[in-house]
Amino acid sequence: MSTVIEFFSKMKLTDAIDIIIVAYIIYKLIRIVSGTKAAQIIKGIAFLLVITLVSDIFRLNTLNYILRNTIQVGLIALIILFQPELRKALENVGRNMFGNLIKSNDVDNADKTAETIKQVCRAVHSLSAKKTGAIIVFERETNLEELLIGKYSPIDAQVTSAVLQNIFYPNTPLHDGAVIIRQNRIFAANCYLPLTGLESLDQELGTRHRAGIGITELSDCISVMVSEETGKISIATEGVIERELTSGLLELKLSELLTVSEPQTEVKTWLKGRVKGK
Repeated sequence: MSTVIEFFSKMKLTDAIDIIIVAYIIYKLIRIVSGTKAAQIIKGIAFLLVITLVSDIFRLNTLNYILRNTIQVGLIALIILFQPELRKALENVGRNMFGNLIKSNDVDNADKTAETIKQVCRAVHSLSAKKTGAIIVFERETNLEELLIGKYSPIDAQVTSAVLQNIFYPNTPLHDGAVIIRQNRIFAANCYLPLTGLESLDQELGTRHRAGIGITELSDCISVMVSEETGKISIATEGVIERELTSGLLELKLSELLTVSEPQTEVKTWLKGRVKGK
């Protein structure tokens, strides 16, 4: 106890700040890798460190020598293994520090975004009723082109419900892949996205939903999915999925995420009805 009291008595303000910063970094790293394959790698590394410590205590010199040299070389391997997680962390830092400085508050752009959301939600509502599978991705600060798998079909078209429904119409050339919306226009269709590495997902979620989650793990985009089996609507951001949304709730969430100040009239009506229902 006296040792603990002596430790805290000698602690300076800078020491406390140092500890808090390190603790926060560790916490964020745990949040980033939690539920991914990287978490299993960390468990393996922790096990090796424990074995190294035990071999040092019991003077197992040969084993200790091998493990220490393996760990030194492994630091380089870790950078390669954790490349997606490190990239995501650095992108988050960049967005949080500088995103607000470069974000536009242009009224015309906000009106266009609101109309885009409205058209997307109309299309999703219709696709859901017909149980037509779809995935629509809203690009934000991070450019998504380098994250796409294989070739895609470039499109420069206005976002309308009719166009989106035609793209996802079954057995057409573009219906399988995702649609990417960039700056309130349809940028590309037939896009194949990286799948999530999360192992804790519901088994009933198929490739479409895993792709929708996966692209949000690697960027700041928003993905909207319609299930082909059930017609249920889902939205994913930052690797987290919300399922079984109505088209009205989807419009509200997109308005919040894409910084549209006022929800559309349909959303306001839906909210009033939901409040009365409570």
